[in-house]
Amino acid sequence: MHHVQLVEGANSFNPTFNNSLQQMQSLGMSQDQSIGLFNSMATQQAAQLGVDDMLYISAGIFVALIVLIWITRPERAGGGNSAAAASAAH
Repeated sequence: MHHVQLVEGANSFNPTFNNSLQQMQSLGMSQDQSIGLFNSMATQQAAQLGVDDMLYISAGIFVALIVLIWITRPERAGGGNSAAAASAAH
């Protein structure tokens, strides 16, 4: 999905894309090599965006679990101080 979004503007009507290809060809690459390099860079960036998506999903799950734990936290019996409750447990 990210790869498609990154390369959808890469066509012969885009002057920025044409300029990039010309710069790569001026460095000695053939047209196929420069298009292959562009595709490789787009693939690497798409993979990084996928990792970013997984990070955002993980963060959302983490926040949801924090809220769930906070909501379902049991109340302490007696409502006294926590130090007394901790010492009574030992």
